[in-house]
Formats: sequence, C-alpha cells, structure tokens
Amino acid sequence: MVSTRAIALAMLPAASGAGAGREEAEAFAAELRQAPRTMFGGTRLGEALEDATAAFESAPCTAEQEVVDISSDGDADPAAAAAAGRARDGAAARGVRVNAIGIGRMPGGTPEDWLREHAVTVGGFAPGTEDWAGFARAMRRKLAMELATACDAPAGCADLGRWR
Repeated sequence: MVSTRAIALAMLPAASGAGAGREEAEAFAAELRQAPRTMFGGTRLGEALEDATAAFESAPCTAEQEVVDISSDGDADPAAAAAAGRARDGAAARGVRVNAIGIGRMPGGTPEDWLREHAVTVGGFAPGTEDWAGFARAMRRKLAMELATACDAPAGCADLGRWR
C-alpha cells in the first residue's frame, strides 16, 4: 500500500483462476485498517486517479487489466470536476478502467451520477448507496459486477439482482 498526498493507494494482484490466499487477504485488510486517514481537504478525486494511474507504471508486474476502484461521496466543486475529468481522460488513454461507488446525496443529483460524469471510464460502472450503512451491500454489488464483467459472457455470469 502506498500513501500519497493523503490518498491511500492499494495495488492488489488478481488473476483469473488464481489469487491471494485467505491469510494474505486478512493481512492486507489489517494493514488497510491501520493506514492513517485524514478527514480534511475534500475528496481530491483527480489527484487520487492520477496517483492510481501512475502506480501502474511502477507495478512489479504487467497486469492483464488495469482497474481503479474508488468510493466517494462526490464533489460538486467545479475545479474538482475539471481535475477529475482530466485524470479520468489520462486513465482512459492508458486503458485503465475506473469503477466507483457513490455514497449519500449531494445537491442536484447523486454522487454516483457525479462519478459517472467525471471519473468513471468507458466500460466502468458506478453503483450507489444512500449512506455509509449501505456501503457493504454496495461493495458486494460492485464486486459481483466486476466478476460478471470478467466472465466475458453476454449477460454476465452473476445474478446481480441477488446482491442488491
């Protein structure tokens, strides 16, 4: 895990048919829980996307797919929208897929609408949840969507309805 400018980046190796064992996953989760968090300065989504995209450059291996997953309550600030849009365009130019989970409400729409407009790349998606209490359910749904996307089946290979 790398911490840059108060943004936490985690690079997880994942491969079809193989992956980290339970012990490695639990160790990673424990490390992530201990990472320092700051609650000031806004979302800074543009910086997060730039840092995540740059992290692929120094990855210890070449990935079949480069995917950035973000969770956010959105940001209605015009400067933040422009920064996020530029970072999204940079990620898309590299072929990175950006997915997101929008949390809560914001004036004039939902965070997931904002994320779809300013952060999610073509092929990415952004489910939402009303509040942090529904975050676990939204995360399960997002994971099911990612797995369905990875299957390359026309209708996907997961019954997404059961994850709602």
